[in-house]
Amino acid sequence: MCTRRRALHPDRVGEFRRVKVYQYDREGRDVSVGYNLESSGRQIAVTAYVHPAGRTFEEDVASMREAHASYQLVFDRAVEVSRVRHNLNCRLARVSYEEQFAHRFGPVDSYLLVCIDGSWRLKWRLSQRTAHEYDASDLLLETAGATAVRE
Repeated sequence: MCTRRRALHPDRVGEFRRVKVYQYDREGRDVSVGYNLESSGRQIAVTAYVHPAGRTFEEDVASMREAHASYQLVFDRAVEVSRVRHNLNCRLARVSYEEQFAHRFGPVDSYLLVCIDGSWRLKWRLSQRTAHEYDASDLLLETAGATAVRE
């Protein structure tokens, strides 16, 4: 992975620590970056993806539904992400299901945020153990605004 691309994804974003960077193609146009927050009682994973536009938000939600037998859609709504140069109109969904997360089986909340920026598709996914009334939407929007995902 080139140094410039790695610099776009800082070691830390707020309380999150970068744990992995994957480049899926030779040109570096299909990339994901994983961040974890691990503190007392809180384990949250965020993955940021960038690749050329093409796949739809609905296809991502359908993939989540197919992957998790206990899938339940909590909400799906339009949101705006504040970026340095401009704001992005995006879609945000929250789903819940049961699976292994942070070494324990139980209820998980997963948030999917997808934005189209010109010819690029920007996607973030946040997963955490279900925290009943806690809505992590603002945390995901803040993290998406702070992570650079394209040159």
